[in-house]
Amino acid sequence: MNDKSMGKRTHILLTHRYFAPSPQPYGWMLHQIAQHLSANDIQVSIYSGAEAKITAETATLDEQLRQSGIVVHRRAMRWESRGNPISRIANATSYVFGLVATILHVRPDIVTAATFPPVVPAFFAALTSRLVGAKFVYHVQDIHPEITAPKIRGLLRPFYSIILGALDRMTLTLADHIITLSFDMTQVLKSKGARDGKIKIINNLALVGTDNQPDIKADHAATRKLQAIFAGNLGAYQDITSLALLTRQLVGTGRVSVKFAGDGACRNHLRSMLTDLNDVEFLDAMPFAELVPHLHDADLGLVSLDDTSWRYAYPSKIATYLRFGLPIVCLVSSQSELARTMEERGFGIALEPEAVNSAVEQIDALAADRQKLALFSSRAEIEYARSHANGKILHQWLILLDDIDSRATI
Repeated sequence: MNDKSMGKRTHILLTHRYFAPSPQPYGWMLHQIAQHLSANDIQVSIYSGAEAKITAETATLDEQLRQSGIVVHRRAMRWESRGNPISRIANATSYVFGLVATILHVRPDIVTAATFPPVVPAFFAALTSRLVGAKFVYHVQDIHPEITAPKIRGLLRPFYSIILGALDRMTLTLADHIITLSFDMTQVLKSKGARDGKIKIINNLALVGTDNQPDIKADHAATRKLQAIFAGNLGAYQDITSLALLTRQLVGTGRVSVKFAGDGACRNHLRSMLTDLNDVEFLDAMPFAELVPHLHDADLGLVSLDDTSWRYAYPSKIATYLRFGLPIVCLVSSQSELARTMEERGFGIALEPEAVNSAVEQIDALAADRQKLALFSSRAEIEYARSHANGKILHQWLILLDDIDSRATI
């Protein structure tokens, strides 16, 4: 007899390094998932990292959530330093100890863990879930060590690949359910030993504005330059060289301006390659509410992935661009699911990174034909409603939990 037959609600512990009010996208998404599950009669607890000293904003949010029935457990990250690997390892270790202790203390029915920090927290969450009899859901946002190993230099790379590879395979085996983001990622997970029946594709939530922000896209003058925006991380997986070449050639047409909004390890390098261009603007990372006007003002959303990353990750900015009716220009392998979907459904332009010249020609044609641009935009809105609408994504989480409950009764 399961707990529900005795009137006890299913209890889920959602875990991640970041949680609201952090501006990190996963932290925002976890907040939305927690509220939706709680509103549907599921008992929700949260485990997350926190600032070295809890801010008033964080304390206020935690109290508001507590009053609504959601309990937040936070672990202070006392050695936060992006440029110091020893500090990052110390924080990750502290985070894992806190994660294990929270699972043992809370003893939930279901535990989730994602892939940041890579693999290790999820592995220990899976082990500890077994100890307390909880079901474990592995939320695979990126596949490690495959996506990170090529960026690690020297003799450390083979050790990193072997150790994290073994831990990830064990985590996939221990997981009762696996959530990932694309068909391509599913194929890789299956090649690593994950059973097909365990894997479910659930897209990340699109970032959305506040209630008082308009949903209607700005009606731009036909004579103004097209504005392309890249909103998100400018890191090692974005094929910065091809992105710089695309930007340079787009601006060179005289019909397009480009805006980069975000941070990342390669941001300064990209900026240094484009310093001589007038129609290129770099904005610092900002809270999403401040980014919304820039998305409303844009005509195109830019995405770039290097020649291997499309197998191991899926750019969540896709959903946000579609949410704002932005046709997408994506430099990505033609072998990828993303490229095939864009071609089939016509909501953007997907080209190999080597085909930058062709991309520029097609975008220049859109600048000259605003009716065609409007058609692409309407297709983007249709694709959002079809595959990425937040209501549908949140409902898929409920279906997953119902499936876990139903299996528990067998």
